[in-house]
Amino acid sequence: MAAQGSGLAEPGLRVRLEAVHLHLTAEPDVQGVTDALKILIANLRRLPVHLDLAPHGLPSRLTEQCQALTRAIDPDRPLSLGPTAIYPVTDGSVHLGPHPPRGTAISAVPDGHGVRLRRPAVGYPTLAGTASGLGSVMTAAMLTAECFKTIVAAWG
Repeated sequence: MAAQGSGLAEPGLRVRLEAVHLHLTAEPDVQGVTDALKILIANLRRLPVHLDLAPHGLPSRLTEQCQALTRAIDPDRPLSLGPTAIYPVTDGSVHLGPHPPRGTAISAVPDGHGVRLRRPAVGYPTLAGTASGLGSVMTAAMLTAECFKTIVAAWG
């Protein structure tokens, strides 16, 4: 289905996916974000993309958990911390939290049992509710789908 949507044959789509670099940022003080981050990383690690996490502002225990999670899923493709010289932040910046850094392609935040998902230049309204576990899972799922849709359609 993704190959059809991209106009590429499956081998071509894999080549596109392998060329994509996703840079993740997060606001760990926002309720539900740390759980959503771990789920998002677990989802995205199943794709053949380059994945890195900006450690700035994140507890070291959280970054260690995220790195261990990616190693458990695919030991050949670890989670990098911070942008790398080989893969600068150009393909896709993804943010968890209501205050995405400038240039972020996609951002989301848990809101009650749901999610707020935004593209650049669109602000977040006041969140309606305290994030729940379901909201964190929904946020990670929606952000994963949005990343994949964007990769297939535009990035790479």
